[in-house]
Amino acid sequence: MACQGIDIPLKRIGQPEGVSELAVFLAGPGSTFITGQGIGVNGGSVMP
Repeated sequence: MACQGIDIPLKRIGQPEGVSELAVFLAGPGSTFITGQGIGVNGGSVMP
């Protein structure tokens, strides 16, 4: 599992906290002006 992070620009495997913090933010009042966005939680491995 540790070697999979080598190809990820952040050089680490994502953790559940990284996704859950984004989900909490998007569900909260701080995201009321964000609409129709695709947010990649991928450590920078896939860039548009």
